[in-house]
Amino acid sequence: MRAIARVLVVAAAVVLVGCSGDDGSGGDTMTAEEYFAELESIGRSAQDDFARLEQRFTDAQQMATSEEEISVALQAFLQGVSARSRTALDDVRALSPPEEVADAHAEFADAFGSSTEFFEGLTEDYERLGAEGVMTSLQGEFETLERAQDEACTTLQTFADDEGIDVDLDCGP
Repeated sequence: MRAIARVLVVAAAVVLVGCSGDDGSGGDTMTAEEYFAELESIGRSAQDDFARLEQRFTDAQQMATSEEEISVALQAFLQGVSARSRTALDDVRALSPPEEVADAHAEFADAFGSSTEFFEGLTEDYERLGAEGVMTSLQGEFETLERAQDEACTTLQTFADDEGIDVDLDCGP
């Protein structure tokens, strides 16, 4: 059970790293510098929140005296990751990227949205899946979602680097 929990912690970290997206709300278009600064801020805030969730889970796991207690802590952790991921996605979609990154922004928002929905689905189905089922899901579909998200994030990071914008979107491994 502890190995399953650790894999989930690592997978959740990937979801909460570097973000972008567009909801088409038509807000004022940001400059590239403003966009990347806000994007980085959203990612860092999500990472900070994730670190707190991870610490709570780790503490609960260490204090657990049964597999059931670990499972309850894992479920609570997954709920927190899902909720925080949704908040980050909503924040990212509220951005108005400059035209030159709009397509990459939309690609990442789609990939990030798929990862968020994946975690939300695991949260909703936890009672049915259990920890072992969660692990199986992580070893399958999530790897594909992670790759798509990393590629889209890297496209944004490359654009920022090429434009001389000092930002670290922390794209993947």
